Amino acid sequence: MKPDSSIDPVLQPLKDNHFQALLSDQFQISDILEWVLNQFGPSDILQSSFSIAEEYIRKIISLKEENLISSIVLLLDYKATNKTIDLWHFMGAVFDSTFLSQNHSKMILIKSYSVRKATIITSQNMTRGNRNECYFISESAAIYDRLRVQFEDVIGNNSIVLNELLSGNS
Repeated sequence: MKPDSSIDPVLQPLKDNHFQALLSDQFQISDILEWVLNQFGPSDILQSSFSIAEEYIRKIISLKEENLISSIVLLLDYKATNKTIDLWHFMGAVFDSTFLSQNHSKMILIKSYSVRKATIITSQNMTRGNRNECYFISESAAIYDRLRVQFEDVIGNNSIVLNELLSGNS
């Protein structure tokens, strides 16, 4: 997030507005994730992206330390991760599971302990972007459930597990 930016004037709490969209260069995907988690409390997360950067992984560590993330599963594009091979062990230590597949989707599925569900669909990778990015945030259980099934199908049928690759078991 840019130093002079705040999400609160731009987005309404999800309890007041279950569907919101934003086009901005003021925020990062990690800002949007943190904004949702601050409303939801401890949550389980499924997320996909084409690529990831160290800055984003460090933000996940911070959110875990704040007890806002209980578990987190990551799906990345296997060719894009070749550019960030130096982060593989770091990802393996931070994410509960990391899967590699042919993936260009960028979404975060959030399920809180209070059983609230949210979906963030974005144009931004899990990297620093200083461009205009689009964010769609939904608290629709139907959207979450549909995308969760499809996400699990990809990781179950069309992916390799990063930790197995690192250990040479794939």
